[in-house]
Amino acid sequence: MPANPKEWKYNPLKMTEFNRRYYGLGSVDMKGFISIILSMIPYFQHIASVRPIHIALSYDEEVGCLGVRPLLKSMQQEIAKPYLVIVGEPTEQIVVNSHKSCYTFNTIFKGKEAHSSNPNWGLNSIIYGAMFIDKLSKISKDILLEEKRNNNFIPPNTTINIGKISGGKAHNIVPSFCEIIWNLRVLPDTNLDVIIQKIENIRLEILEKHMQPLYKDADIKTEMTSSILPLDTKIDSSVLIFMKKILSDDRIESVSYGTDGGFFSQIGWPTLICGPGSIKQAHQPNEYINIDDIENYMNFVFKLVNELNA
Repeated sequence: MPANPKEWKYNPLKMTEFNRRYYGLGSVDMKGFISIILSMIPYFQHIASVRPIHIALSYDEEVGCLGVRPLLKSMQQEIAKPYLVIVGEPTEQIVVNSHKSCYTFNTIFKGKEAHSSNPNWGLNSIIYGAMFIDKLSKISKDILLEEKRNNNFIPPNTTINIGKISGGKAHNIVPSFCEIIWNLRVLPDTNLDVIIQKIENIRLEILEKHMQPLYKDADIKTEMTSSILPLDTKIDSSVLIFMKKILSDDRIESVSYGTDGGFFSQIGWPTLICGPGSIKQAHQPNEYINIDDIENYMNFVFKLVNELNA
């Protein structure tokens, strides 16, 4: 994610050590984890004689897990199914076994441009964009009533977020263009198709009942621009039991953010999330990771590798 240097006490593009912390853009998400794993390669090479260790580094996870897709295709062809996949997102070294899916959409409204001295000469795309947002909000409230809550997540339900709206040229021109960027974060057990159909119904209602009777060439198009698959590793899985033993910690959590983990899980590779540092520090000015967290995670990896190769 981009950083505004004016908001930072330290140079975001240079690591700064202060008070047993490493400051810098991405220091906790996920350069902390990556630096630990890369620094331990000589040890892995020395000990990993029974079970090989594969390090997979992807790109553009933030914009829809773009890098993991071709990476995973290649890995499936070149390596055997692993015993365990660990995604090193910052979880304070607590095991995470499930997260929501996330889908991003662009909805574009086409109206008719005209001089604002007589709005009836045109078709105001922003007005119908606002109508769409209002109906999305109603669907969001319906989900709260209809969906089975999962209290392992915060919040415990599927959510809709309107992230960005843009359109129009000037105050005296009826806008012919409006774009709304929004996303869905869906609980693992919720039927995405049902929600998508409800949203498609409101798109058709606005278009056919409100826009096209006034302007036959009016249009509304929705495109899914990114998707992050859900993770839902079962609570009684052998890898979860194994991780709890290595960590000497019975805590298991679910998170509402997305990761590459869902893609590994989808093809049947046992996947968990566990990394150093706190997600609360990610995407913040003066992002940092505690050196103690790095040292503790290195000790965990040593123990993990030794156990796998015993």
